[in-house]
Amino acid sequence: MDEIIEVGPECRERFLCQRDYPEFQSIGVFVAGLSDLHEIHHIKREFTQWAMFSATLDGHGLLQVAGKEYALQAQSLCYIPPHTAFEISLKPRGFRQSAWIMVDTHTTGVPGMQPWHRRCDLGSQLYHCLESLDYERNTHKSDLIRGGLIQQLSLNITRLFRKNTTMVDSRLEGLMAAVRKDPGRAWNLHDMCQHVSLSSSHLHRLCQKGLGLSPKQLLLSLRMNYAQFLLQQSQRSVTDIAFSAGFSSPDYFSTVFRQQFGQSPRAYRSQFQVRAEA
Repeated sequence: MDEIIEVGPECRERFLCQRDYPEFQSIGVFVAGLSDLHEIHHIKREFTQWAMFSATLDGHGLLQVAGKEYALQAQSLCYIPPHTAFEISLKPRGFRQSAWIMVDTHTTGVPGMQPWHRRCDLGSQLYHCLESLDYERNTHKSDLIRGGLIQQLSLNITRLFRKNTTMVDSRLEGLMAAVRKDPGRAWNLHDMCQHVSLSSSHLHRLCQKGLGLSPKQLLLSLRMNYAQFLLQQSQRSVTDIAFSAGFSSPDYFSTVFRQQFGQSPRAYRSQFQVRAEA
């Protein structure tokens, strides 16, 4: 197979490898990455030893694997096993934000899976974990934080391989679409249950089965995704972003953001401003 690796000048990729994270070897990770892809990005490859998970956080792309073609959309996840040719590309003048990870299926204990593509919110958790690890590498704040993030990444990989990474229930997809459309709304558990016409216990089971999250965790994850996007792509104030993403106050938003990412929203935004200037 002829390999194709075309990466346009507007694409930005951050790589996390075993050289910087020796702990990766013990959890079966070869390399991982965070990608902001614009206009030109076309990859055609086949890995002999490593399997790959690729999560789309925002934007659109196209995946061709095992004779099938899939549209890569926000909150979708694909799995490509070893010895499987694949092709990933952007649509003309397209954009795709993604997180990906290459793993040893023998170390993780799950060889033999077939390629798949599904709607799944686990990808956003993978992105947040890798984002925090990348920040920790640059700041060297705490070995304790770093160790916790490695454990979290290991758990994420286990969950990616779990059988419950099935297609998300259409009712849950509808709920997530509604929250993404209006994240600033004062959503609560009652509102979420009403939207899908389910009891709180049934919605909780649905979220746990399809996403591995509670309804409250799902809501927070969607709001954080939106806030991250605004911090990266807009010049709006942190206060404005906090309210737009549905947080009750800028202080609460900053507290939760720091708990998840180990840094303030302003510090997070500054990283993207530096990269853009570079």
